[in-house]
Amino acid sequence: MKFKVLIIGYGSIGRRHAKILSAMPQVETLCVVSRQTDLPFKTYQQIEESIVFDPDYIIIANNTALHYQTLKQLDHLFSGKKILVEKPIFDQYYPISQFKNQIWVGYNLRFNPILQMIKKEIAHRKIWAVQSTCISFLPHWRKNIDYRNSSSALKKSGGGVLLDLSHELDYLCWLFGEIAIEDTRLGQLSNLEIETEDYAMLQGCTQQQTQVQVYLNYFSKIASRQLVIDGEGISIKADLLNLKAELNRDDQSMNVDLSTMPKDRMYELLHAEVLGSQSRFACHYSDGINLMKVIDQARNKCLSI
Repeated sequence: MKFKVLIIGYGSIGRRHAKILSAMPQVETLCVVSRQTDLPFKTYQQIEESIVFDPDYIIIANNTALHYQTLKQLDHLFSGKKILVEKPIFDQYYPISQFKNQIWVGYNLRFNPILQMIKKEIAHRKIWAVQSTCISFLPHWRKNIDYRNSSSALKKSGGGVLLDLSHELDYLCWLFGEIAIEDTRLGQLSNLEIETEDYAMLQGCTQQQTQVQVYLNYFSKIASRQLVIDGEGISIKADLLNLKAELNRDDQSMNVDLSTMPKDRMYELLHAEVLGSQSRFACHYSDGINLMKVIDQARNKCLSI
C-alpha cells in the first residue's frame, strides 16, 4: 500500500521528516502545511486546506506549544488516519483519552539498536541504579538559525531541556517502567541568551526500586548521550550518540559497536513501523501522555537554580 503523507510545520525537524519520508517506497505523495513559500513540496497555508489532499499519514512537526491544538483540529477534520506527533507530545499534560485517529509520538530513540539490545539484556534482571546523560550546545543545533530565536529558547514555543531532551525520560520509562520523580534541580546556569531552562538534574525511583538519575543541559560544547546501568550480574555503559556499548554480563565482558547504522535509520524504522500493521517499539499516545505526567511531576518537584 502507498501512503499520502502530510507534514505540518517545515522547520528543521519538519524538513528532516520530509527528506526521509519522500525517499521511502511506502510513500506515494507528500505535502506540507507551512507559511513558507517555494518549498519543494505542494504546500498548504492552513491545515483545513489539506482536506482535499485526504492524507493517510500526518506528521505534527510545528512548535511543541502548538501540538495540543493541532491534534485537536486534526481529530475534528479527519478520522481513521495515522498521526505521528513530534516529541514531546504536548508542552504540558492534557487529559485526553479518545481520538478518532491512531496517535504515536516521535521518540525515535526506541529504535536505537543499542537501547534495543539493552532492553533484551536487562530482561528478568534486578537493576539497582541507572544514570542517563544528554548534554550538547544549543547554538550548534540548527544551521542558519539564531538559537536565541529558536523554539528551544522560547517559553511560548515549549522550549527548555525538560521538553527538548525528553527522549531520555521516554527511553528510561520504556526500559524500566514508570519513574516516580523524587527531586529536581532545574533552571539557568549558563550565559546562553534564552528564556527557558538550560539545565536539569532529576532523581527518581521505579516501582522495582531502581534508582534513576538524569542529567540534561544545553550548554556543553562536548556533546554526549550516555546511559550507565548496574544491576545483579550486569553492568552496561552505552554511548547512544556513537552506537557503542561496554557490557559486563555475569563477569564476561564484551564491546558492542553498531556505529555503521546510517544517521536517519532510526526515523526510517519509526515511520515504517507506524505505517505497517504491527507495532513493537513505537511510542503510542498513552505512553506519550504518561510521560507528560512524569515531566509535570518533575516540574512540581523542582528546586529552581
